[in-house]
Amino acid sequence: MKQLLAGILVLFSLYCIPFRYTDINSCKKDVIHVAVEGEVQNSVVLELPVNSTIEDALTHVQFTEDADITALNLNTILIDGDVIVVSIKENHKVSINNATMEELTTIKGIGESRALRIIQYRQEHGRFQTLEELMNIKGIKQKLFDKIKDFITL
Repeated sequence: MKQLLAGILVLFSLYCIPFRYTDINSCKKDVIHVAVEGEVQNSVVLELPVNSTIEDALTHVQFTEDADITALNLNTILIDGDVIVVSIKENHKVSINNATMEELTTIKGIGESRALRIIQYRQEHGRFQTLEELMNIKGIKQKLFDKIKDFITL
């Protein structure tokens, strides 16, 4: 009786349950889908060729002003479903007592002439004792100081 029941189940499964043959090559993908989020103008899902890298994906997006991709390994090969998150720059402060002219000019609002005045002030008066002392320099008033104070340190 058990053999008869087993035989009926086998026949039922062969004839009553639809069977689809799938060619293994049809499962291979030629493209992958990757999301790019974070400090980009618009988050997107990209369709890229298989074996694309993070660098390949990032060529399709525009970064925000605060984007920082230094932590990303641009040579990483992506797989379908990956998400790339572009991080925000850390607030790196510039030392007004030690910075070079090039470093000072990285502060928004401080061009070459103001940077040169800061360096000259240091040479004539020594190290700054407070951040507010920066306003003793021609061209740096309260409004500019308020804009840059979060980006500078002694």
